[in-house]
Amino acid sequence: MRVPVKKGACTSNKQGRILLTNPAGQSFNVHVATAYIWEQSDGRNEIKDIVNMLTTELELPKGDPEEENNVVLTLRNLEKKGLIEYTENNRG
Repeated sequence: MRVPVKKGACTSNKQGRILLTNPAGQSFNVHVATAYIWEQSDGRNEIKDIVNMLTTELELPKGDPEEENNVVLTLRNLEKKGLIEYTENNRG
């Protein structure tokens, strides 16, 4: 199973905005939910795990396919920006 693995660092600026910085040194202002998804991308959590944790954290309805779609789109954007990569996880 392919799982996302975060790359770079998470900080905040003087205005309190969340910044994710990729290994190339590019920084991006992100929403708290995006930072949460990035933080949970630890190489152990599958996408469905991240969706479950996010919906619990934000107290959203469980099993909403739109939430899974939102997480997948966020992960794609993070990957394009060099903030995550995917690896194989054999949790079997």
